[in-house]
Amino acid sequence: MALQEKLDRFKQQQEKCQSMLSNISAKSASSRSTPKPALAAAAHFPSARPLE
Repeated sequence: MALQEKLDRFKQQQEKCQSMLSNISAKSASSRSTPKPALAAAAHFPSARPLE
């Protein structure tokens, strides 16, 4: 594969990843008022805390 083709493919992948990250960020910003599931689950299971 020629260098230019590799560069074009990289740019396409980068644009796709940036779009996905933007979508995730937008969803995260819209759901900030709700508690995060991981934090809520940790509150119910004290044994989930790191052992000392």
